Order: sequence, then C-alpha cells, then structure tokens
Amino acid sequence: MRKAALYARLAVRGMRSSGEIVGPFALAMACCAAMCYILRFLAYNELIPAMQGSIYVQMCLSLGAGILALITVWIGLYANAFVLRRRTKELGLYHILGLRKRDIACVMAVESALLCAVCTAAGVALGVLLSKAALLGLLRLLAWNIPMGFDFSAPAARETAIAFAALFAFLLVRNLFVVSRLSPVELLRSADKGEREPRTRHIAAVLGVLALGAGYYIALTAENPLMAITGFFIAAGLVIIGTQLLFGAGGVALFKALRRSERFYYQPKHFAAVSGMIYRMNQNARGLANICILLTSALVCVSGTVALYAGIDQSIREMFPHAITINRYIAPDELDAFLETGVGGAAERAARDALAGHADDVQTQWFLSYSLAARQAEDGSLSLMSPSTTDLNGMYEIMVMTQADYNRLHGGSVSLMPGEALIEGFDAEELRIGSLTYRRAGGIPSATTSNGTAIDTLRVSKIEMIVPDVRDLLALRGEVEATGRKVVTDIRFALNLDPAGTTGGEIVAMEGELLEAARGAMGERFSGGLKITTAASFRQYMIELDGSFVFLGIFLALLFSVATVLLIYYKQISEGYDDRERFVIMQKVGMSAAEVRQSIRSQVLLIFFMPLVMAGIHLLAASKIIVTLLKLLSTADFALFAGCAALTLALFGALYVAVCMATARRYYRIVLR
Repeated sequence: MRKAALYARLAVRGMRSSGEIVGPFALAMACCAAMCYILRFLAYNELIPAMQGSIYVQMCLSLGAGILALITVWIGLYANAFVLRRRTKELGLYHILGLRKRDIACVMAVESALLCAVCTAAGVALGVLLSKAALLGLLRLLAWNIPMGFDFSAPAARETAIAFAALFAFLLVRNLFVVSRLSPVELLRSADKGEREPRTRHIAAVLGVLALGAGYYIALTAENPLMAITGFFIAAGLVIIGTQLLFGAGGVALFKALRRSERFYYQPKHFAAVSGMIYRMNQNARGLANICILLTSALVCVSGTVALYAGIDQSIREMFPHAITINRYIAPDELDAFLETGVGGAAERAARDALAGHADDVQTQWFLSYSLAARQAEDGSLSLMSPSTTDLNGMYEIMVMTQADYNRLHGGSVSLMPGEALIEGFDAEELRIGSLTYRRAGGIPSATTSNGTAIDTLRVSKIEMIVPDVRDLLALRGEVEATGRKVVTDIRFALNLDPAGTTGGEIVAMEGELLEAARGAMGERFSGGLKITTAASFRQYMIELDGSFVFLGIFLALLFSVATVLLIYYKQISEGYDDRERFVIMQKVGMSAAEVRQSIRSQVLLIFFMPLVMAGIHLLAASKIIVTLLKLLSTADFALFAGCAALTLALFGALYVAVCMATARRYYRIVLR
C-alpha cells in the first residue's frame, strides 16, 4: 500500500515538473479523444439512418474513423517519444536514488493510467460539448432539418475509452521496452546526446528529386478521371517519399551551401542558426517533412471538398438543362407500336395538364434518341468502345436524333437523304461508325438537349447527329450489339418539362403525380420502366453526397492541424533546450541579447517557412489531378478550385504563422532565461 502511494506521488510530481512537455501531449490526446467521440456520436445518432442520404454520411464517417485511428496513433507515438526523451534524466535519477527498474516501471504505469484517464475524460467531455455543433454543421451542409435537444451517447463514450486505453497501454509497453534497455548512466545522458555533423547524401537528394518529379508528373498529366484515382494515390506516395528525402538530404546540402557563402554565413544573426541547424538536420528533417505532409493533407482536404460543394449549382445547370425529365427505353420490337399509337405526345399532354394548376407556364418537348460511346481510330473512323474500358482519352459521346423530332422541336425544315446527317462536334466530311457511313450535310443550327447521363459527369467530347429516320437509330443500335456487348442500351424516349413559377420543393413533391399522369397516358404496354428525374431531387442528392465529403474534409483538416501544432510546439521546445547552452556560450563570447534574438528569428524564417512554401508547391502541383478527380462528382471548374485553394492556403498560412510566433515565444523563454 505504501509503495502504491509512493508510485502515485512520484507520478504526479513527475508530470507536474514536466508540465510543459506532458501538457501538450495530454491536450493533443484529449482533442483526438473528442474527435473520436464525435465520430462515434454521429455514427450512433438515430437521425442519420432515417435520412435519404445516410449511406454517404455513414461512408464518410467510416473513412474518417479509419484515418483518425491512424493519425491518433502517429501523434501518440511521436509525442510519447519526445516526452520520454526529455524525461530520461528524471528516470535515471530515480534509479540512482534506489528505485529498481521494476519500481520505475510501476511509476510509469501509474503515469500512463492517470494520463489515460484525464485525456479520455477531458476528451469525452469536450466531445459532448462539441457533438451537437458537429451534428448541426453536418445537417446544415446536407440541407436537412435541424432538431432541437441535446444528446449524450454512452456507446460512443465507451468505445472512445476502450480505444484510448488500448493506445496508452501500447505506448506504456513501448516505453518500458526502451527504458529496460538503457543503463542509469545512459538514462542520465540520453537527453543531452547531440548529433554529429551529417554528411551530404547526394544519392538521397537525387532520389528525392526524382520521386518528387515523378509524383508531380503523374499529377500534372492526369486526364482520365477513372485512372486518376489510382494515379492520385501513387503520386501522393511519391511526393511523401520525395519530401522526406529532400528535407533530409536536401536540407543538409542547403545549409552547407549557406555556410559556404561568406557574405551570408558570417553574420551574427545567421552564424549560430545555420551552424546549429546543420548538426541537428537529421532530427529536423523528419519533423519538417512531417509538418509539410500534414499541411499539404489539410490543404488538399479543405480546398477539394469546399470546391466540390461550391460547384453543386453549376454542375446541376450543366447536367440538367431541364427541370423535369420523364424517360423510358424503347426496345426494337416496341418501336413501331410506340410511333403508331402516338403515346409520346399523349404523355406530353398529360404531364402538361398535371402541371397546369401549379405553374404559370409549362414548356415541354419529347423526342427519341440513341446514345453511344466511341473513340476515333487512326483512319478517322469511330470505333465503338468496350463497356468495361477505363481509358477515356479521345472518347466521344454520340447523341443521335431523327430529323422528324428535330423539326418538331425546333421548327426546322431539315430534309436529309439516306446516308446523310447533320453533324455537330466532328468536322470530317464523313462519319464512319462501325460499318455505317454518314455524309456530312452541314452542322446543326440548334443543338439538341438531354438531361444528365453518366458520361456527362466525365466531361468527354460530344458529337450530335440528326439522321433521316428512326431506322437509323435501330441501325446504330445494331452496330453496338455487333460488338458482343452483354448489355445494349435501347432507344430512349425523353420528355422534358420546364414549369415556370414553381420551386424545387414543389417539383419534388409532384414527381409521383407527374409519373402517374404519364403512365396513364402511355397505357399498360409502355408504362412499365417509365422513370422521372428532376433537377431539384438530384440537387439534394448532390448536396448530401458533397456535403458529407465537406464534413469529412473539415474534420480531417482539424485533425491534421492538431498534429501540425503539436509537431511545431515540440520542435520549438526541443530546439530551445538544444540551443540554450549554445547561445549562453555565444553571449559569453560577446553576442548581445539583441543579436541572439536576430539569430533566433533567422532560424525561424529559415526552418519553419520551408514546410509552408513546400506545401503550397505541392498543392499547386496537385491542382490538375484534384480537378480531374472532381469530374467524377460533376465539378470540373478549375477557376473555382483555384479560388478555393488560394483562400485555403491563405487561411492556413495565417494560422501557421500564428502558431509559429506563439511557439517561438516559448523558445525565447527557454533560450534566454
């Protein structure tokens, strides 16, 4: 019992005396625990499964939980290693004063238990306070109704406590293993152990440049949105490797080059900073590279997801030129009956009548069309594409309509001979698709329109054709069928409606009524398979999908920011202790306090702005592939992304400078006291 009390007193006293290094570790772990609770709180919240877009939210929450686990373990390992390194002298003194390694292990176990309890309790408490704000923010992004009330999730708190108990147990085992291998003398001296001057590693520097160049090349040459997913992760891996190598080998080479510059080096404000950084570059390189990688991750997460969310309305306008579309695919054996019975016009009249009491005016149009995908071959012909292809380079989406439908929609008088076609988007005199050849009879005065297809989101090139007869649509379908595809798309009947004076909510509420009206007019034979799509409902779908990604992006940015701030703080503290004796000696040989401050300021400018500048370069290089990836989610406006990226970089830059200045004051106090 007495030993237990002694262990507790030593543990509490040790943590108090090392508050400036243990405190930030505990604060970072508490923040991670709060984030863990918030994610689990949202996962258990009964509102989310009841919502229409719950699948996207749950997907993002699961992805966020995985990344949170990885980053939390990384933060724990990094901060724990720093704390242990700064406290080894204290543990060595315990050993010299008579405590056995077993007793020291018990003290460390008590410290870990206390820290775990405090961090988890504080984190859950903070998470409870912020969970409602997180839920409100998520619901706001998803345009859902915001409920009243305040909830506490016992399962979320329990899972958070279990996860962090396991993490602290792992860190304790690691600490005990490290301490058990060191003698008392090594424990006393390990915190003061310096580094030798590192050699300039030319091979590592070259490899870093090559890795970074390869990553940039992949990012800058990305064209295919489907292939860009794999390319993004490959490029990210290469950039991480290149950043680590360049900050190590390149940092040593940079500071040695500065040392060789007599005009720069032999100044009081540069001499001490450069010479000290050379000797500690191995340790600094890892920290600076990690800061750069974390900053880049935060910038990419926020700028990409915010651009995605901000571009929703633009995407809807591009994909849905009409407010409402009712469509059905007509099989070849149904086509004659469809045309003879005139059910297309009947459906148009029925839908217009259904909207008449709700809209000031209704514009309608219906037509038959056929869409297919092809790529231009070397001989100029268009070869039909395999449905499983992921290579979209040189791809065309071909949309074909008959001259009868075109004349009815646009009031035209187009008259084509067999084998002729009006063609827009392809300049050759002849257009060959498989075994079919169409002579170009001119362009299309008024482009045809159709509501969003899957291919539209990829922003491929488009060809529009007006052909003489509906039989040409069947012939093109036959060419697709001849390729051996298992699934062949039929001819599409589309009825577009544009009611004036109605809101998106009113249109969504009328979807069922409009669909039933069209089904009744088209009869039993053609009512099956009839579907309705509205721009308003798809907008809500996009808000739910993109809003989930924005929430995940902001959440991950906060997580990366916590890791970055902790990294910067510990780097300043570590360098403060390492530099204190050196600056004391420099002052004894004549350097004034003002010159010491100038030297420190020079060191901060040289070191801490390198990651920020490099992160900005990484973001610039990644812009092309990020925009390419956004095409998969219907946003491809580079100007919009550039604006979001610039704003995000400015915001994070200001926060980064503020953190560096705040931690630099602590560095001053350590060095100059």
